Amino acid sequence: MKIAIPFFAVAALILSACATDDGVVPQTAGACVSDTSKQTAGVDWGKAGIIELKIENDQFSPLTINLNKGQAYVLRISNKEKFLRGFEARDFFRSIALAGLTIGGKDYGTPCVNTVNIAPQGTAELRFVTVREGEYPFANNSLLVPVPMPVGGAFGYITID
Repeated sequence: MKIAIPFFAVAALILSACATDDGVVPQTAGACVSDTSKQTAGVDWGKAGIIELKIENDQFSPLTINLNKGQAYVLRISNKEKFLRGFEARDFFRSIALAGLTIGGKDYGTPCVNTVNIAPQGTAELRFVTVREGEYPFANNSLLVPVPMPVGGAFGYITID
């Protein structure tokens, strides 16, 4: 039992080193769509589909989002809570051509990410074109634990047809 305490302390330290109060968690496994400029060139973002997603009371709303392959979208994620929240969607991020990511007014360009962290009362905006069909889970993974499926708390699904 004495050995377990240092192990958990080290694990907590490692996880906290990955956390940020707002920003992105880099993609560490798999691959994002390469050279997204081909898929996003010439897109009029003023005419893109707008999706409003909010997290409040430890729930996402809406729980399901339906998109069409090859279409441009702007996903606005609003954190209505008093705590840092994460939009963890590892497989979804691999299925889109990300044209831009803005969090709390800061432009992050087109990073290859697993999770977008959203500060309390903050907003993130993703501009992207859908590339791959499928059903992709998303979750509030504000602990930034690299788990490939929703674990407790808020979660939902994005379907690309």
